[in-house]
Amino acid sequence: MYTIEYVPTAWIDSGNYEKIRSDANNWQYAIPLLPGASWLSMPLLPGGRNWSENGQVTNQGPRYDQGISGVVPKLRPAVAQEIMQMERITFLVRGTDRNGQAWLIGDLHAPLSFEAQADTSDENGLNNYRISFQGETALRSPGYVPVF
Repeated sequence: MYTIEYVPTAWIDSGNYEKIRSDANNWQYAIPLLPGASWLSMPLLPGGRNWSENGQVTNQGPRYDQGISGVVPKLRPAVAQEIMQMERITFLVRGTDRNGQAWLIGDLHAPLSFEAQADTSDENGLNNYRISFQGETALRSPGYVPVF
């Protein structure tokens, strides 16, 4: 089982939020959270997660469409309730690629939205949620290896 980590933007301490990247494109400061808040995690089926970052040049400069998707196993009422709440707010996501590099996707000024689809299948299929975090950023995602 894989996991994805995410935090609602409302839980971020915006007064202490530092949007600084190193020359090597690593986020320099840990994302400051409000007291009592912590990163959340969601289990995903192996091989079911995907992150894409597609660049385009516009009249306002470069833009990068961000998309993180995955499959959460087993339909459950409690998960459906949490998903309904998540569909109304925005997030930052931490992810690790297959090479072990940590990434920060989205930022406080360009957060990601969330959506999910419930799916059930025949007796040989899965019953699951297909989830995705989507957004558009002005810069490519930085590595998330904060030193401060």
